[in-house]
Amino acid sequence: SHKIWNYYADWVDSLRVLCDENGYEMSTATAGWVAVNVSSETFNKFDFLNVMGYDNDGDEISHADMEFAESSIKYFNIQKKVPKDKLVLGVPFYGRGYTADGKLDWNSYVPFKELIELDKDNYNSDFYNGIAYNGAATMREKCAMAKEYGGIMIWELSQDAKGEYSLLSLIKEELTSKLIGDINADGIFDVAD
Repeated sequence: SHKIWNYYADWVDSLRVLCDENGYEMSTATAGWVAVNVSSETFNKFDFLNVMGYDNDGDEISHADMEFAESSIKYFNIQKKVPKDKLVLGVPFYGRGYTADGKLDWNSYVPFKELIELDKDNYNSDFYNGIAYNGAATMREKCAMAKEYGGIMIWELSQDAKGEYSLLSLIKEELTSKLIGDINADGIFDVAD
C-alpha cells in the first residue's frame, strides 16, 4: 500500500479549506481501485467526482463497456455514499487492445479519431481489429445514464473525430436535447422530445 493514503484525508481537508477561502470548486478523478483507500467522508468533501469508467483490466471484452461504467458509478453512489449529482461519468475517446492471454494491453492506445480515419463504420461500433472503444450507440447509452448523475467527463478531447463523427457533438446533443423546451401557459417547463 502506498503511504499517500495515510495522508490523503488530511490533504483533502486542507485543500477544501483553501478552495472555500478562494471560492473554488474542488474535484477529483477517481476509480474503484483508488476508492478502497478513501473514506466516504473524504469523498463527500469534493464538489464532484469524475468517475473513470474505463481502463477496466479485469474484462477481456471491453475496457469501457456499459456494464463497467454502471458498476463504477454505482459503487461511488452506494458504497461510498456520494450523492448522484456529485458523480460525473468518465468516458474514453480512445480504444485499447488486449494481449494474447486476454488481458488489457496497457501499451495499446488508439484515439477515436484514428479509428474513424481507418473506417467510418467504426463510429457505430465498439470494436475494430481487436481494439475496444466506445462508439456512438454506447456513448448514447452512457449519456442517458449520466443524466441521472452529474454529467459526463471525457478523456480526452484532442482524441475526438471531427464533424459528423464527433463524439463530443453527440454528447452535447444527448445531454441538452431534453433541456430544450418552453414554459407553457401554466408556467410549467415543457421538455421537448
